[in-house]
Amino acid sequence: MADELEGRIDELYGLPLERFTAERDALAKELASAGDRDGAARVKGFRKPVVAAWAVNVLAREDPEGVK
Repeated sequence: MADELEGRIDELYGLPLERFTAERDALAKELASAGDRDGAARVKGFRKPVVAAWAVNVLAREDPEGVK
């Protein structure tokens, strides 16, 4: 389950910025409904990345060798 959650968190940071908050909140709600209060609180605490960090993340995902 922890690996699955880490994968879902990674996916959050790969989304377009305008979708981040809604998707983060949906994941937190899903975790809370499943009884994972700690996971829900952790996810809910994630802040939307600033544009510069998001852009570097996108570049790193598209060209991992180019961002070293």
